[in-house]
Amino acid sequence: MMPQMDKVTVFNQALAQLGDREYVKGSPAGRTVDLWWPTVLQEALLFGAWTWATKRVEMERSVMRHPIPDDCLRVLYVGADLFRIEGRDLVVERYGKRAAGTDKLVVDYLSDEVARSEVLPDHSPFFIKGVVFLLAGRCALKLASSPQLAAALEAQGEAFLSKALYWDTCQHASNDQDPLTEILNSSIF
Repeated sequence: MMPQMDKVTVFNQALAQLGDREYVKGSPAGRTVDLWWPTVLQEALLFGAWTWATKRVEMERSVMRHPIPDDCLRVLYVGADLFRIEGRDLVVERYGKRAAGTDKLVVDYLSDEVARSEVLPDHSPFFIKGVVFLLAGRCALKLASSPQLAAALEAQGEAFLSKALYWDTCQHASNDQDPLTEILNSSIF
């Protein structure tokens, strides 16, 4: 298992895209990277419905107004027919038909837990590369004074995030199983 990617490693990789620099807290490059880090990380998380950043919560159906969890960046699914989001509240106007035996409202959402922990998932190298290039692109204007470089780095970051989202979706939808396993383990009697 690879070591987890902490923010200082990401900072060093982003600054390496701009030349031979190293992250030093308090330096001009360090201040620029520190400034852009939270924004870039949240933008990367909002790029898609990452399976590893998706959480599910069950809420009581007897209530029409529910607080959205503190770590919610974006609501992905609400198990109600009609709802709206008002500020940090989920207001259900119509629940609809209940599934057999369920008395809870299911809500899937994109969590910012990764952004809060400031440690990137080591199982998604294209996501990490996307964050590195987005961060380098944002810092390029200040540190390299090159709008063309900034645009190229941000485009590269978005391409890596697209690739990461594609592989994340493929892996989530995968049903890789050996078809003979069930046949061999079943009895004909």
